[in-house]
Amino acid sequence: FQLDEEMVRSYAGPLYNRAVEQIAANTPGGIPNKDQVATLASLRELLGIAMEDVYEVHVNTFGESYKKGIKEALGTTGVIREEFRAPLEDLRSRLGVSDKAAKDIYLEALGERMKPMVEYISNEMERLVLSNDQLAQKRGADYGEDYFKSGKRPSVSVFGSEI
Repeated sequence: FQLDEEMVRSYAGPLYNRAVEQIAANTPGGIPNKDQVATLASLRELLGIAMEDVYEVHVNTFGESYKKGIKEALGTTGVIREEFRAPLEDLRSRLGVSDKAAKDIYLEALGERMKPMVEYISNEMERLVLSNDQLAQKRGADYGEDYFKSGKRPSVSVFGSEI
């Protein structure tokens, strides 16, 4: 069309970004199907945009969907089993997320998944190791008086007789 290359680049970026946002808005779960991925690839080719130039818009648009996929693959153990690795890689490529961004999203998802587990383990270790007074001082909460600190069994009297 004999258009100036600089002018094409200035219009191509926003046009492609809008197309990505429209596809994301019309996909269930925020994950484009193979036809939509092919459409974006054709648009990039038409506009002369390299995939490396659009990684950021893909991460901004589809990053949460990729993180959700990682969290589901992590399961309860926090380890991605072998059978989930290939589908995750397929998801990453379909979403147009770079390897570096995928690693960052993985670490973020892993941190979100593991933080409650580590906090629980830490709290339980503190509860086992520290006394009620130490716990109250550390956590700023009153754990009450331990009436059975001596180790004696509780005694209850009912109508004058002790049980």
